[in-house]
Amino acid sequence: MVLGAGRADGRLPMLSARETSWMDASGKTVALRGCNLGNWLLQEMWMHSMRTEGIPDQYTMEQVLSRRFGEEAKDRLMDTYRRNYITERDFRIIKSFGMNVVRLPILHTLLEDDGHPFQLKPDAWAHIDRAINMAEAEGIYTILDLHGAPGGQNPWHHCGRADQNKLWGNDENKRRTIWLWQQLAKRYRGRNAVAGYDLLNEPYTAPKDELRELALALYRAIREVDPDHIVIFPALGDGFGFYGDPRELGLKNIAFTPHFYPGFFGWGEPTVETHTKWLTEGVHEWQRQAQAAGVPLLVGEFNPVLRAAGGAEMTARAFDTYTSLGWAATMWSYKAFSSEGGIAGGSWGMVTNPPAGPAPGSQVDLNTSSLEEIESYFASLSTMEYVVYEELRARLTGVVPQAASGEAP
Repeated sequence: MVLGAGRADGRLPMLSARETSWMDASGKTVALRGCNLGNWLLQEMWMHSMRTEGIPDQYTMEQVLSRRFGEEAKDRLMDTYRRNYITERDFRIIKSFGMNVVRLPILHTLLEDDGHPFQLKPDAWAHIDRAINMAEAEGIYTILDLHGAPGGQNPWHHCGRADQNKLWGNDENKRRTIWLWQQLAKRYRGRNAVAGYDLLNEPYTAPKDELRELALALYRAIREVDPDHIVIFPALGDGFGFYGDPRELGLKNIAFTPHFYPGFFGWGEPTVETHTKWLTEGVHEWQRQAQAAGVPLLVGEFNPVLRAAGGAEMTARAFDTYTSLGWAATMWSYKAFSSEGGIAGGSWGMVTNPPAGPAPGSQVDLNTSSLEEIESYFASLSTMEYVVYEELRARLTGVVPQAASGEAP
C-alpha cells in the first residue's frame, strides 16, 4: 500500500481505542498528553500580536490581503506564514514539556477552495504532511482536527469565518465535509504517527439529531478507506449520550471529545476553587458516560489560563487527573502571542512573545503595512524569541531549568 503522507518509518506504533483506554499495537496503555497547534493552519486573530482591526477571522484576513495585494501575493503570504509559524524547534520545545501528542486544527480551505468544491488544491497536503513528519521526528503523535468545516459548524470566528453556522441544514456542505474526511483518511491510512481523526470542533449549535446523522456518515465514509485509525466523535456540553450505544451502532475504535473550560464557560468564576471542584467532582459524570459507552475520551481543549485560577499548578493537576482517568488531553494552546507579551497574569500558550518593548509584530498592521513588511514579519516567525512558560514545563517534567530559554533544555 502506498502511504500518501510521504513516509512511514515505524517509529511510533499505531494506536487504537479499546474499552476506555488508548492503547498501542502490543496492548499497552498509552498516556497521551499534549497541546493544540492553534493559530497555525487556522488562524485566530486574538492569538496574534500584529494589528488586525476590523479583521475578526481568517476569511476576512485573506479577503483583505487579496484586495490589497492580489490573489497570488495573498497565497504567498499565507504560505510564508504557515512555513514559519511552526517549525522543528517548536516540536523540540513541545517534547521538552514531556508531551507526546499534538492536536492539529485544520481549516477546510487549506485543502479545497470554496469556489471549487470537491477539488483538492495542488498543495493541499504540504503543511499537514510537514506537521506530521516534524512531530513524528520527535516521537510525537498528531491528531487531525477539522476545526473549520465547509459552511462552518458553529457561528464563531474559530471555525475560520464568523457568523456562518451553515453546515447545518445544508446538504452540499455536509457532502463536502464527508468527502473531505474521506480524502484525509485516504491520505493518512496506515500512518502510525496519526493518532486519530477528530471529526468536528465544537459543533455546539448543531441540532443533536443532525449532528448524530452527520457524524455517523463521516465515520462510515472514513471506514470505507481506513479501517485502523481512531475516529473521534464530538461531545456536546451535556455529553454524548444522544449518539446512542456505540456497540449497538457497530462503532469500533472510536473515542469522544469534550472541551473543558470551567470558570470561562460554566462552573462559576475562574478561581482555584472552581477548578478544584471541577477536577474532583465535575469529571465524574463524564467518567460515568465513558465507562457506560465503553470508550476513551480526548479532552481536546482545556486551560485554566489565569495565575489566579491556579496557573501552571492547576494545568498540571488537570493533566494528572485526566491521565488518571485514562483520558488523552491536549491543552489550548502551544503558542499564543499578544500585544503585551509575556506570561504576566496568565497565558493561553506554552510559549509567547517577549514582554520588553514593543511586541514583535505589533507594528505590523494587516490593513496598512506594505506587502514587504507583512512578508518579512511572517518570515521572522521561525526565529522569533520566545518566552517559555517555565513554571508549567517544570511542573510537568520535574525538571527545573537553569535559566528561562526559548529552546528545549
